[in-house]
Amino acid sequence: VVWATLVRGVYKKRQGDFEGAEAAIQESLVKLEKEYGGPLAVTDQAYAHTVLGDIYVAKGKVLEAKQEYQLAEKIYNKLYSKKEGVGMSELYVSFAILGATLKDDFLAKRYLDLHQKYYGRTHQGTKKILQVFQENNIDMLQAP
Repeated sequence: VVWATLVRGVYKKRQGDFEGAEAAIQESLVKLEKEYGGPLAVTDQAYAHTVLGDIYVAKGKVLEAKQEYQLAEKIYNKLYSKKEGVGMSELYVSFAILGATLKDDFLAKRYLDLHQKYYGRTHQGTKKILQVFQENNIDMLQAP
């Protein structure tokens, strides 16, 4: 039931129903916290915070997005000593793009560098970050 609510939120986000997506993701976070006994317990919570951050970006709520990404990162860092997996990659991509959106050179560069460090320069996530930087004329942030 918990996973179904999270999936429904992701589906609604992909359909462009950001209000419905936000409500479903918020509901899934409440259910996950009850199910696992805390807000920072499992990767599904980190993923939900990443998705919620993406929804906030789409709604123009960039500061709220940054807070959600920070929560997701905190969960991943608590659960994993090694940085790997799709969830962490997606988070780094979202964070770097948020940095570009906010014109926050430090944030954008930090998460580009982290993505390249753990996933490599040829990873699709790194390429996506660099494409967004190029589209926004953020040449100074591209890796050598």
